[in-house]
Amino acid sequence: MKKALTPENDLKKRRFQLIDNVYDQKTLEQLGKSADAAENRLRIGGHVQSRRKKRKKERTEDIEYRYVQRGSQRFDVFLDIERKIMPNGLSGIVRDYFGSEDYVIDEAHLLLAYAGAQAQPIHTDADLLFPDAMTPPFYLTLIVNVGTEPCTPDMGPTELYCCESKNFVAPCLQPNQGILFDGLLEHRGGAAVADRVPLVYQVIKRSWYHDINTSRIELKRT
Repeated sequence: MKKALTPENDLKKRRFQLIDNVYDQKTLEQLGKSADAAENRLRIGGHVQSRRKKRKKERTEDIEYRYVQRGSQRFDVFLDIERKIMPNGLSGIVRDYFGSEDYVIDEAHLLLAYAGAQAQPIHTDADLLFPDAMTPPFYLTLIVNVGTEPCTPDMGPTELYCCESKNFVAPCLQPNQGILFDGLLEHRGGAAVADRVPLVYQVIKRSWYHDINTSRIELKRT
């Protein structure tokens, strides 16, 4: 029987940390609108597509979104946002964890899950580069609630497996709250019996690291 642990805000000790007020209000609103547009398209026809005005011409056009379906009722949407999405207040935490300011923040992805989504297999977001004792911290995952409501247990929040006994934490994120965790930490999206609030996913990694697996993902276009 797995036991849900209480989250601890200590990235170095437990390899994960809760972060409040991740995005500024303008960014949060932009991400929320993008999430609404993607969800509306998914619900009416399985298409992840949005409409926006061109800058120079006063007309609308369809904008393609790329997406990956991560099993039944789960979608990873590559957001078409014109400006870089930057989280607030992470520079000191990330610098201390990596021991360096030489890192980059990847583009934001939208994670959508609906009622009926099964729990994902337990996995990591990165692989060991060297034997365990020799691999320095190089990869962090940030998942943020960009909805207007808190995440609840029936929405299948992310489960983080923190020790060999397979105990886990499953933080129910408040709006604009995120969980930052090491990419080598085992985790999964939990089973959802209710539609989950929209989550944004960003990777923070050392600048020298390139994930060759990202080029192997077959992307769908609408």
